Amino acid sequence: MSTTSRYTPSTSSFGSPYVSLGLLAYLNSGKITPFHTFKDVVIPELQCHLSKVKKSLPNPQIKDEDTINDEVETDNSNCNDDPHVIFGEIQNDLNSINKACRELKLWADRVNQEIQTLILQGLEDAFKERTESLEISLRIKQLERTRKVVSSLKKQICSSPQLSPDSLKSESLPHSRFSMRTDSLPESPGQKPEENINLLTNSPTLIEFEQKYKDLGDRQQKCLLCFSVFPENETIKKKVLIHWWVGEGFIDGETAEETGNRYFNDFIDKGIIERVQKNNKRRKNSENCKMKPSIRDAIIKLAGKDGFVSFDSKGNPTANFSSCPRVCLVKTEDDSSLRDFTYIYHYLEHEKIQTLFNVNEPQLNFRVGRFSKMKNLKVLQLGRWRASARQLVEVEGTEFLQGMKKMKQLRYFSLRGISRITELPNSICELSNLRILNLNGCDNLEKLPDGIGSLKQLTHLDMSECYLISHMPKGLASLSELRVLKGL
Repeated sequence: MSTTSRYTPSTSSFGSPYVSLGLLAYLNSGKITPFHTFKDVVIPELQCHLSKVKKSLPNPQIKDEDTINDEVETDNSNCNDDPHVIFGEIQNDLNSINKACRELKLWADRVNQEIQTLILQGLEDAFKERTESLEISLRIKQLERTRKVVSSLKKQICSSPQLSPDSLKSESLPHSRFSMRTDSLPESPGQKPEENINLLTNSPTLIEFEQKYKDLGDRQQKCLLCFSVFPENETIKKKVLIHWWVGEGFIDGETAEETGNRYFNDFIDKGIIERVQKNNKRRKNSENCKMKPSIRDAIIKLAGKDGFVSFDSKGNPTANFSSCPRVCLVKTEDDSSLRDFTYIYHYLEHEKIQTLFNVNEPQLNFRVGRFSKMKNLKVLQLGRWRASARQLVEVEGTEFLQGMKKMKQLRYFSLRGISRITELPNSICELSNLRILNLNGCDNLEKLPDGIGSLKQLTHLDMSECYLISHMPKGLASLSELRVLKGL
């Protein structure tokens, strides 16, 4: 129902981003303008143009009350010639249009979710029909489920927002952490009004954060966007973040850990994240951190705008990699992105995926063929990332790991805390670019593959709390780049 559009205003020969050659070409084509083009291109360009016009207007004269009353009595129509009054009217109308666009987007997202549910229901029914003979009672249950899904879809489609000028006066919407305020147009040409994930605005918190973000270097910005995938108010291990950054290549070389620590401390100094002290002990170099909800929302907005991760309308990261190179596995009460990844997005090009991050999916079950397609994967975080051990993750089988032999770009692989893994396949030993292997807390793991010595780029190997491993393969001695070894 909706697509993510990343658009950069083009500069024409007139020197104004409002006179866009791309838009002129679109008009000449005679095509119907899609809603997302209007929302993400036309309105932002118009606002950028108006912000320039506003700067060129003379400052309004401040008049005393008697003068104002005299002018009103003399000629009330003169107000229509005041450019600031006209500008204010345009501004108010654009505010209403923006709010209408947001409400339509929310409705479209809800309808899209119901359509995906209907598709999944159809896939499950078709699979059962091919694999098993259903009794009449099961057929009835199947039809009941389908009826509920179709009924829910009908309700969403038939409940399109009833928009009127009066209903658009208020700028407050549900699911928003910041109070909406669009009474001022963007002052810089590249700035666009933001669409819903959580309807952020020109609040002091957001403005201050965006300035801090712009002051960061490109690599440090990418590192900061990684925080967008973590749930609200969660304690995050610093090591997980730094290893992710190494895996993506945001930091690299012998000084990667030092650079990662510097970035981490810089985020703390800027007030972007805060240290979490263990057992109320005040330690300067705490290994854990948290992020304020308002800052997290701002980062989600920036990450979505940058195409770093795909988010749903509630700000949850998704497995949709149609417009970004990262897949997040998220389990909610109503949905599972692992299921979406398996059934809905199977047709997409898996070669474009660079990161697969398990946020909170407790049951992992992948197809071997799916894994073998992710040839350019750099980060594979399947295990726990939380500072506490309460996050439970287990696999139904390890056959899917056989598909990893084609992941020649993989740099970071974590199975931390995953149950029911008794051994690692030899395919792991073909990961020629692997830097970090985290097996911490794999309490069922009994042995390492004999060919582990072929991982010539490996710098970190964590086998802490792998109590069933009785001996180490001889190949460990040939890991010449190994700098951190835990669990011996």
